[in-house]
Amino acid sequence: KFETPEVVMMYSSKGCGEISRELHRLYHQHLYRGLHRNRPRPILVNTWEATYFAIEHKAVVNMAKQADKLGIDLVVLDDGWFGRRNDDTSALGDWNIVNEVKLPYGLDGLANQVRAQGVLFGIWMEPESISEDSDLYRANPDWCIHTEGRPRTRGRNQLLLDFGRAEVRQHILKVLTEILSLQCAETGEPLISYVKWDMNRCITEAGSPV
Repeated sequence: KFETPEVVMMYSSKGCGEISRELHRLYHQHLYRGLHRNRPRPILVNTWEATYFAIEHKAVVNMAKQADKLGIDLVVLDDGWFGRRNDDTSALGDWNIVNEVKLPYGLDGLANQVRAQGVLFGIWMEPESISEDSDLYRANPDWCIHTEGRPRTRGRNQLLLDFGRAEVRQHILKVLTEILSLQCAETGEPLISYVKWDMNRCITEAGSPV
């Protein structure tokens, strides 16, 4: 017996625009769940185009000050805050190693100071990806998706973790939980209000020992 996944089909005599709007309404009214369904989305500014990998504590805090003056709700700390991440060749996977040169007060120290400017704090992550030049890869080179006997294709100098493996899922869950559970010392509120979860490459050589 062959069963296809559930699909949503729609017809409109008014073109693709009407189909798009109807699908938006369908998903919003019947499929979205949780507290955020009807909340206005925050206006945000992201550090990426401003600094790329050259993140620096004072610069991000200053961005937060300016963002608040402009009525922006949220500052997102993009790529470059963790490990030895100074370009796209290294450190993906080392989420639990904060770059103390860039963030001398730690991730929580930066988040607290950003929030003190009157804006929320968000963070960039790409948990499914891994750099070969990373502590995580050096400790677990077999954790990547690959097909035996075939060369690995790299995209943006990175490989992908094999989430079919229980130990990979457990590790990522543990690391993300630690980061996303950071709390304000004074109020107990979560320091991280938003996650930009990226994926910068497609899956290739999709083999797994499990």
